[in-house]
Amino acid sequence: MALSSCDEADSSYPQFNENADMEDPKFRLAMVFSSGQAFRDVVRKHAIVHQRPVRLKKNQIERCNINDSMIYRALRKAKMVIQGKHEDEFKKLYDYGNELLKAMPTSTVKVMTETAMSGTDAVTFKRFLSV
Repeated sequence: MALSSCDEADSSYPQFNENADMEDPKFRLAMVFSSGQAFRDVVRKHAIVHQRPVRLKKNQIERCNINDSMIYRALRKAKMVIQGKHEDEFKKLYDYGNELLKAMPTSTVKVMTETAMSGTDAVTFKRFLSV
């Protein structure tokens, strides 16, 4: 069977022999392993033989690193999209009152509000009256 140029290039790299090299694994640059699981087994064996701690990272496609503040911000944004801002909805009450006056010019429409005690320009909605 003829080897392709890719296979010929791969043959120059050192191959790990699981049967012979497993007692005291030695690593070399660009060493090729038969599979990812075989590599993890060799690394664990090397850590045991040389008494060194090793931490293997999980190879997950769906890795997701989030913290509490990220969750809080995402939930807050989702609530804003779903519920909307209350201030924007209350601003529409004046528009609604004007539409009622256009439809029924003889009626009376009152939007009652309360000014804030803190001295700011903030206005709080109290009630809507249409007679």
